[in-house]
Amino acid sequence: MSYQTRDVSNSPEVLSIGPDWLTRVLCQTYPDIEISHAKIVEIIQGASVKVRVALTYNDQKCDATLPEIIVIKGGFGRQDPSWYNAVQATEMRSYRDIVRPSGVIAPKTYFTGYFPEADHAIIVMEDLSPNDVFFGHALCPYDYDQAAASLSNLAKLHAFWWNDPNLIAPPYSDWLQTIHNGLLGERHKALLQADDWHYYCSLPRGAGLPKVFKDAERMMKALERLYADYDDIPHTIVHGDYHIGNTYVDANGAGGAYDWNCRRGVWPYDVAYFIVNALDVDDRRSWEQALLQHYLTQLEYHGVSAPSFDEAWWLYRANILPALITWVGNGDDQGQFQPENVNAAGAVRAAWAAWDLGTLDLLT
Repeated sequence: MSYQTRDVSNSPEVLSIGPDWLTRVLCQTYPDIEISHAKIVEIIQGASVKVRVALTYNDQKCDATLPEIIVIKGGFGRQDPSWYNAVQATEMRSYRDIVRPSGVIAPKTYFTGYFPEADHAIIVMEDLSPNDVFFGHALCPYDYDQAAASLSNLAKLHAFWWNDPNLIAPPYSDWLQTIHNGLLGERHKALLQADDWHYYCSLPRGAGLPKVFKDAERMMKALERLYADYDDIPHTIVHGDYHIGNTYVDANGAGGAYDWNCRRGVWPYDVAYFIVNALDVDDRRSWEQALLQHYLTQLEYHGVSAPSFDEAWWLYRANILPALITWVGNGDDQGQFQPENVNAAGAVRAAWAAWDLGTLDLLT
């Protein structure tokens, strides 16, 4: 499974971003605003495209309290639109419908919607870089306090949507089910097709994997068992990709997150995915039980009757499996989501956690 990406830095879609383009976008949120000058100062191309733009406003800028530099995130033709438009639409709706009401720590948004085409989702958001923010990165694992801060933010999200019946009714169900689950929810199973899994395990990130994790058939059986168990767990909204590189710690030590790819799911998916990715292996072994208890305590603080520690510990151990599958199968050199050293760090940490905690033995 390859994800083809294109260099779009000089594409008409990106180069069209100027005063008129931005005025038409922002006036949907801030009527009468006018952008008199706009300069693209940076284009960051990953799975999506982020364009940092310096703006000069008319007098309405003061009333709108808009910053001088904003970030525009969209697809802009970077990925195959048949797949990636669904991802970007999910993130746009996540910011609009999930992040704002939840009160979690995340970048401010100034526009969330479709522009310039009806199927091209964009997010206009604040630039966090001037705000004394510590951005998480796979090659710089978190310390205990940083990890705990991120889990506090995650618990707030989960608690807000805990067993919320609105998630299985319109308007939420329209996009949570159709956009995300329908188009993206089978990705883990697709990665475990024998030929694909063998290929990903042959890449540098898979070189040190114990052979038991290279057994696609057993991994698939474990995944199917895990999915079956989800029916018996309270459902909530999960971030969907809560790895260290999608989190940050602000100047006050509070944890924040971006790249929201929300879906209806279960809490241990996010928690296990984050802990095993964000920590050095030795630190994870030392801290994971305390961090799991911290998360449960935060759920209680936000009004949720949290599961017992024993139940939570079993679920945490089992849900290391999706993290392992994700990082081993995270694209290739024809269009990977992360550089290979980041994929390798994620795969190795998840594999050590699955080995230490007997994840496959729990599920097969």
